[in-house]
Amino acid sequence: IACFYFKPYLTEGGGPTGLQVCKACGKIRKHTPKTGYTNLVSHVKSDHGNYEVEMEAASTASSPSAPKGI
Repeated sequence: IACFYFKPYLTEGGGPTGLQVCKACGKIRKHTPKTGYTNLVSHVKSDHGNYEVEMEAASTASSPSAPKGI
């Protein structure tokens, strides 16, 4: 969930800030390495109620079809 919805929030020079920005709504959340993703996942579950549908649709759209005859 975290990787699907978030990307690193970088300084103007491209350096790390310890923050992540939600790709869906632009909200910024703190994420410290080695502390887990609870804060990010909580944001997605509370602010993006249809996250399961969105992730499934994206997964289906990016998955190649199985070759015919298999």
